[in-house]
Formats: sequence, C-alpha cells, structure tokens
Amino acid sequence: MPKRAAGKLLLLLLTLLLLPAAGPALADGWQTVAPGLELGRFKAHLQAKLGDSTLTVLRVNPGLWRFRLLAASQYDKRPHTVEAWAQKMKLTAVANAGMHRKDLLTATGYLKNFHHLNNRRLTPDYHSVLAFNPTTSAAPDVKLYDLKCEPFFGFQKHYETLVQGIRMLSCLGENRWTPRERKFSIASLAQDAKGNVLFIISRSPYRARDFVDIVTRLPLGAQRMMYLEGGAQASLFVAAGGQTIRAMGMPPEGPVGDKGRKFQDVPNVLGIVKR
Repeated sequence: MPKRAAGKLLLLLLTLLLLPAAGPALADGWQTVAPGLELGRFKAHLQAKLGDSTLTVLRVNPGLWRFRLLAASQYDKRPHTVEAWAQKMKLTAVANAGMHRKDLLTATGYLKNFHHLNNRRLTPDYHSVLAFNPTTSAAPDVKLYDLKCEPFFGFQKHYETLVQGIRMLSCLGENRWTPRERKFSIASLAQDAKGNVLFIISRSPYRARDFVDIVTRLPLGAQRMMYLEGGAQASLFVAAGGQTIRAMGMPPEGPVGDKGRKFQDVPNVLGIVKR
C-alpha cells in the first residue's frame, strides 16, 4: 500500500477511535443511554399535518431509577421549565406531572408527595393514578393504577406519592379517550408488562384518541397510559449518556408561535435519579 494511502487509513482509524461512543442500539429502534434508561424515536403510522410525525420515548427501569415528584407548592411557589427543574434538583430526566389550574400551582387531579398535599380531592373523571415511593416492600416501586380496575383506597395507603391524571389506555388495553376533533401536541406516561415506565411525547399535533392508537401500534408494549399535558407545555428533558434531549409541544398556532422553541414553565413535574 502506498505511504500516502496508509497514512489516510491510519488517520481514519484514529478519528473513529476518538469519536464519542453511542449507547448500544437495541431492537425496535431503542438506544441505551444509561443502564436501565433507553431512548427511542418512532414514526407514527398516521402522518400529521405539522411536524415530523415522530414520537420521542424514554423507557425507564424503576429498579435502577428512582422517581421523584416536584411541586412548586412544596418548594418556592414558582413554576419552572423541565430543564430548570432538572438542573435545580439534579435530575436525569424530567416531564410534566399532569395538568394544572390557572393559579400555576395546583394540579387538576389528586396530587400528594409524602406529607405535602397539592390537591387533596380526587377528580371523578380522572381514572389513572401513578403511584411510587411505596410504604411496604409488597408494593411495586412504581405502578400506574386504573381506578376502574383497582379502587383508590385499596392501594392509596401503600404509597407516599400519588399523581392522578386522565386515563388514555385502560388496564384492559382499551383506548378510553372520547373521540374529539381537536389536535394538539401530547405528553403521556405509560407502563409495560415488565413494569418499565415510558415517557412519551409527540410534538406533531394529533387527536388524543389517534395518539393512543399510534402508541399501541408502536413496539412499546404499553399496557396502561395516562395523559400528562398537551400543547406548548408538553415537555420532556433528558440529559444522559452524553446526550441532551429537549422535546416540547407545539403552541395552538403552530410552529410560527414557538418564539424560539423554548420550554414553557410548569409547576409540577416528574423526575428520575439513579438508585
């Protein structure tokens, strides 16, 4: 081999060796970004009129990651972006913890974190509850309950943290969202048969019922799902494995209303940290 060609080959090999190592690719489009933490981007089978019709999904193993609920009412009484919450509380990933009232503090569903009650009332038509920080070893570390299958007062005492939201996918795998014409960006939380928690966000606007159908067709194994937020406030921030993911919803007026595509302030968030 000529010296010049050999030199080029050596330079190419050195360049490849110095490139940052990506996490190993898994089946069905997943990539490991940390032990027990996988990131996936999946094309929807329905083409949206805006955006790239791609769902961003973070799959979390609760055995390796601890979940935290952060409520502004428990801290500084001020909402923050999910990225600011992550930096403030040293969290690896942060997403919405459901919708909130106009006071920018109070959740629209029941919300409890240890001795702090943000909203003490169950909302009658919200049939999903995310429960974690168990008080007994018999309870799962994290579980998404369906109040139509498991009565609230049957499991409530076994957890320190409870987050109520709108049910999207029931314990029987049924799409429970009433058909409506309105389309918007959506952030949701699901759980699979292995107990993994899935944070799912679509920037492209969809009808909520269509969004559920999209999720069930993807290789996610989602068995239950709860609505977290919609529109511009739908948020997911991840900083792991040398990657920073900023996934955010779209305002009602579409991309022209993005104003630089910044996260919106939210008062209540779900975060994860290594166990």
